[in-house]
Amino acid sequence: MQTRRISLFFSSALALTGAAAVAFSPIPAAYGVLIVLAALCGLVWDLRDGHFLPRMFLTLLGLGGFLFTLLPFRRETLAEQSLAALTVLLAVKLLERKARRDHLQILALSAIITVGAGSLAPELVFGSLILLVCVLGTFFLVWLPFSENWNPAGETPGLLGRLAGISLGMIILAFPLAFALFIVLPRSVNPFWGGLTTSQRQVSGFSEEISLGEVGKLAVSRDVAFRAEMVDPAAPLPGIPYWRGVVMEQTDGRGWSSVRESVSMRKFPTTDVVRVTYYVEPHGGHQLFLLEQASAAFIGLRPHPLSKGRTLRLRRPLYRRIRYQGLSRPLPSRPAGLSAEERRRNLELPSDFSPRIRELALEVAGGAANAREVADRMLAFFATRFTYTLDVPPVGGNPLEAFLFQHRSGYCEYFASAMAVMLRSADIPSRLVAGYLGGEYNANGNYYLVTQAAAHTWVEARIGEEGWRRLDPTPAASELGGTIASRDAGRTVLWLDSLRMKWNSWVVQYDAAVQVGIVRKGARTLSRARLPHPSRGGVVRFALGAVCATAIVIWWRRRRPGAVDALQERYGRFNRLMARRDIEREPHEGPLAFGARVAALWPEAGPDAGKFAAGYARLRYGTVKTDPGDLAELDEILSRLRGLARGGHRPAPR
Repeated sequence: MQTRRISLFFSSALALTGAAAVAFSPIPAAYGVLIVLAALCGLVWDLRDGHFLPRMFLTLLGLGGFLFTLLPFRRETLAEQSLAALTVLLAVKLLERKARRDHLQILALSAIITVGAGSLAPELVFGSLILLVCVLGTFFLVWLPFSENWNPAGETPGLLGRLAGISLGMIILAFPLAFALFIVLPRSVNPFWGGLTTSQRQVSGFSEEISLGEVGKLAVSRDVAFRAEMVDPAAPLPGIPYWRGVVMEQTDGRGWSSVRESVSMRKFPTTDVVRVTYYVEPHGGHQLFLLEQASAAFIGLRPHPLSKGRTLRLRRPLYRRIRYQGLSRPLPSRPAGLSAEERRRNLELPSDFSPRIRELALEVAGGAANAREVADRMLAFFATRFTYTLDVPPVGGNPLEAFLFQHRSGYCEYFASAMAVMLRSADIPSRLVAGYLGGEYNANGNYYLVTQAAAHTWVEARIGEEGWRRLDPTPAASELGGTIASRDAGRTVLWLDSLRMKWNSWVVQYDAAVQVGIVRKGARTLSRARLPHPSRGGVVRFALGAVCATAIVIWWRRRRPGAVDALQERYGRFNRLMARRDIEREPHEGPLAFGARVAALWPEAGPDAGKFAAGYARLRYGTVKTDPGDLAELDEILSRLRGLARGGHRPAPR
C-alpha cells in the first residue's frame, strides 16, 4: 500500500508541474485548472480505491475533449491547440485507475506539456519547471521497477534512500554531457514549433503607421519591448538614447506612413561606433530597432540591409524572440545628400491641407534668418504653449487643427505630426521617426530595459548643411521617454530582469552566431597564450613518471584487501565449472534461472547448484552485508560441485 502511495505522489507531482507550465504559457489557464482538478480527484479516488467514472465514459470524454481543442474555429494557434489536446489527455489519464503503464504515460505527457509550453513562452520559470520534471522523472523511472517488490517492513528498509541517491547521481553525471551537447550541437534558426505559431497575437506600444484622432486614451504598458546590451563600450550612453524603428515621410493630414526602400552598405565603420546587441520580444510587426544613427546591422552571421532612414525591417512579421547586433554613431544629426525626389516627398502636403495650420507655421517662423532658427522657434512654441497627456478625445474633423487651436494637449504623435507639417509649410523638408526613447539601464548586465511605455515619435528636419537633425517637440521628453514603466523598478526587479536577460541570451537565443563567437574568442585566447615548449628530456621524464605511477596503482589495487569482488569471483568459478559440464549460461539468464536449468540437466548436482544460486542472489541483490561465513559456505558448495564434476565421492553436507 505504501509503495502505491509513493507512485501516486510522483504522478501527481509531475502532473502539477505540467499544470504550472500551462499557467505560464499562452494557452488558456482553464486547461491548467483542469489538470489540477483531475489530479486531486484521481488521487483521492486512488487512495480510497474507488473510481466513480467507468473507463468507457472516460475514453469518450477524452476523445470529445481532444477533438474540441482541435476545432478550426478556435482562437488558439495550432501549437496551442496541440498542447491543449495533450492537457485533456493528461486529465483523463489522471482520473483513471492507475497501473504501472498509466504512471509512465502520465510522466511522458507531463514532460511533453512542460517542454512544449516552455517553447511557446520561453521564460526563466520554465528552466526551473523543466529541471523539476527531469529530477522527478528520473527518480520515478528508477523507482517503478522496484516498487512492486519493495517491502519497507522487511529486509529492504533503506531501498528508497538508495534509489534517491542513484537518481541524483544519474542527474549529476548526465548534466556535463547535456551541457556539452547543448554547446556543440548545431543550432536551428527556426523555432521549436516551426510554422505552427505564425498567427501568435502580440500587442505592442510601437506602430509602423500613425493615424490621429481615433484613440481617445492610450494605455501605458509595462511589457518589455526589447533589451539592448551595450557590448562596446560596456557602459551607459552619455545621454538619453533614441531607438529608431521606422521613418515616415508620406502624410494625408491625419496620418503618416513609410516609404519602403533599402539602402546599400559598401563598408562598415570600425571606429567611433557603439556596438549593441538587441534582444527583441515578438510584436507581430516587421520593424526592428537600432540606436541612432545606425551604420550596419547583423542578423545571425550575415549583414542585413538597412531600410530608408537607417532603420531595420524584416521580410516577415516577428512572432518569436530575435537577437541581432547593430553598429551606430549616436550623433544628434547626420549629414546626408538629399535628392530631388526625396526633397519633394519630404515637403509634400495634401491638396486640402489646412490653411490655418499653414498660417500658424508662417507666423511662428516669421522673421527667422535660416532653417535652424525656424526649427528652434517651433520647438519653443510647443514647449511653452502645449502640455503632454495621454487622454485626447476622439476628433471627427481635422485632428491637427483640434490639437493646435483647441485642446493644446496630446501625446508625442500629435506633437511630432504638428511640427512636421508646420516645418513643411515653412519649406523645410521634414519627416517622422517612430521608435522608443530612453529605457532603464541595468548595470547588472550592461543593458537597457526598454518597455512598451517608451514608444515615442519625433521629427527629423533637413537643416542646411547639418543634414537630418533630430527635433523632439514633445514637452519634457527627457523625463517621459522610457521611464514611465521602469523608473520605480527596485534593485530586486532589476536583478531578476538581469537573470531573464542571461536566460534569453545564453539559452533561448543561443544560436549559430553565438557558437561562432565562442569559437573565435577561444581561438584568439589560444593564439595570445604563450605556452612553454617542453624539452626532450622533460618529455622523457614525464613519460617515465606516468608509467611508474600506473604500475604502482595496478600493483596496489591487486594487493589491496577486498579490491576484487569476492562474491562475483565465486560466481565466475561456478559458471566456468558448469561450462566444463557443457552447461553454458546464457547472457540473459539470471542466477536462479541458471541454477534451475543446471538441476534439470545435471540432477546429481541439482541441490548444491540451487543452493549456490540462491545464496549468490541473496548476497548480490539483497541488502544484507556479505561476511566471511557466507563466502565460506559458497566455497564449500563449490568444493562439492568440483568433486562431483571429477566423478569423486560427494561428501555429506554439514
